[in-house]
Amino acid sequence: MNQISKTVLVFFLSSCVVFLCSMAASAAGHQAQNCLNTVPYSQLSGQQVNFPSALNNFDFYVDSTRATNHVDLIVDAGKFRKSTSAFSLESGEIVKLNFIYSPQNASPQVGLVGPDGVFRYVSGANGSIQKNIIISKTGNYYLAFQNNSNVSVQIMGFVYY
Repeated sequence: MNQISKTVLVFFLSSCVVFLCSMAASAAGHQAQNCLNTVPYSQLSGQQVNFPSALNNFDFYVDSTRATNHVDLIVDAGKFRKSTSAFSLESGEIVKLNFIYSPQNASPQVGLVGPDGVFRYVSGANGSIQKNIIISKTGNYYLAFQNNSNVSVQIMGFVYY
């Protein structure tokens, strides 16, 4: 092998090593960012929820397999809405919430009502709610929304579980 071929080969291999190292650093940074957006269910703020028969529920299709569900609903001022169907989750599973809402200055809360009847939630900011929730206890969970604003709020997005 001549000197030029060896130089090109060394340059190529060095470039590959630098590229792979930079990709690993980028992936680690992305993973760290996702960890910052992840919280255990048991550490979320919560409130006990009573479920009167006149509760303003919304339909929510639950498949027996893990799924992505689209949500598009309006939550009236000061109201709480809970899905009509529960989904079964096991300890350690992650539920990803990704929602936008309007008006952006509203103060909705999005979360899950767990087997203990407690609504554990995350609050929105600037028209967006994005959070990963690690389930701490196996059981049936309901997706729920609370509107603490004095105006109706339209909420659209996805829940992944």
